[in-house]
Amino acid sequence: MQYIRAGIWQKYNYLNYFLFYSLPPDTPTGLMQKRQGLIEAVEDFQNSYPLQFHLPSHSGRYINQSFRDLVVKYGVKKIDGCWLAMHNVEGLDFEGARLGDLGDIYHKPFGSQLSLFLQNGSTIGNQIVSLCLAKKKVLIQTNSHISIYSGLQLAGAQIVQIQPEYNPDYDMYMPVTPQQIQEALLNDAEIGVVYLTSPNMEGLVADYPAIRQICQPNNVLLIVDEAHGAHFYFNKQMPVGALKSGADATVCSVHKTLGALSASALINVSKNSRLPASKVQDAYHLLNTTSPSPLLLADVESCVRTLKDDGGLIIDRAIQLNKKLRDAVRQLPAVTVAEFEGFKADPTKTVIKIRGLTGHELSDILDVMRINIEKSTEKCIVITCHINISEEDIESLINAITQIAREHGIEDESMSFGDAAAAESEYQKINPIYKKILLNRRYKVDIRDVLASESELLPANECLGRISAEIKYKCPPGFPVLVYGEEILQEHVELFGTKEKLKVMKPTQH
Repeated sequence: MQYIRAGIWQKYNYLNYFLFYSLPPDTPTGLMQKRQGLIEAVEDFQNSYPLQFHLPSHSGRYINQSFRDLVVKYGVKKIDGCWLAMHNVEGLDFEGARLGDLGDIYHKPFGSQLSLFLQNGSTIGNQIVSLCLAKKKVLIQTNSHISIYSGLQLAGAQIVQIQPEYNPDYDMYMPVTPQQIQEALLNDAEIGVVYLTSPNMEGLVADYPAIRQICQPNNVLLIVDEAHGAHFYFNKQMPVGALKSGADATVCSVHKTLGALSASALINVSKNSRLPASKVQDAYHLLNTTSPSPLLLADVESCVRTLKDDGGLIIDRAIQLNKKLRDAVRQLPAVTVAEFEGFKADPTKTVIKIRGLTGHELSDILDVMRINIEKSTEKCIVITCHINISEEDIESLINAITQIAREHGIEDESMSFGDAAAAESEYQKINPIYKKILLNRRYKVDIRDVLASESELLPANECLGRISAEIKYKCPPGFPVLVYGEEILQEHVELFGTKEKLKVMKPTQH
């Protein structure tokens, strides 16, 4: 792997992960050739399937034998064609082409009065819930997912922002604190909704009960984008889920942590919700598909039923494997395993860094070793030991991190060198720009007016003071650095540089 330090390493982009895995392990990205289509690319990928410590949490495996047998016996096409079978499910609200409440199979584990199936992920879930908040003033985190920003903009809601504490040691945002919520509500009595993002991708969880205690006397709704926390409801070692901690409604991704197929998610409305369940269902019918997939819904149901019965054992095992990983790699002098005091944390997540490497470099090396992780930053990587990780997977990851730490890590805490030092210098310049952008957004034009107007594409350095006619976001975790109708600031120009072009409204349009 010396070519990494030799400077000829080119970072993978997200699509490359899926297109080029049939090549030799140490082939630099620049030598890889794209395939003709996705079918060929998937075939290549299957030939050297990597270990996947990331979403979706199935890794090509099944936790429910009945669903697996169904797929083997009939195939996915025949299952997908069983549309009329949904009329014959007890407790499932399915009338005509409209899928509604999913019934007690979901109500009991989540503690919900209404559970709705989503086949466009938590993204559409956030947009559906946002539609219910039309014309309200909504407090959100600056690092909220793009679906919250766009959903609230389309709903005509007024966005108020709060900046989570930034952790420079790991290049990540911490959960919003009750004190920050309290201060925001005191500063603006018109706020009617708090829309949290929790847990974050690193697994840290906001203090739901304390925030609920602040919201309730002010008659403020508490909504939680709980995309990464669906598994919290199935094991007592996990943090308590938001819906069971006072949230009025949540959106969670079943594919992220419960082992379902990609884009499977749920909206859950609590039994004591102050957000009317009927309003959520009305918004759901406006935006949800009229062609619900029996295949995806059967898969989701199989995961929920299995974890309802055996979630204690299944998730306990994932927690134990994650602990094995943490205990092993923290013995390496160049490795730091993150501990975040004062916050409840998902015990299936691990955040680590290796001194001498940026998080992106570490992720790239692991990619070459056929190991994919959840997320990388300039400082660290995030590993998810989900419910389909095996003992052999963990052993392979431990061996890989051990090898990387010994070959590329620096044991002396006072030293740094090479690409990591250069990246640190660049990072010190860029990160304050991100923070200013997220905190100082200036919404000037309604998104609907932007979409109705003409636009032009200009170099970023010619766009100062102009109005954005597009959205640009950083994924993962998917928070926007530029949104529709936002005034372009000097910080945007500095971030995008002179080469990138931005789409802006023509000056006569506003």
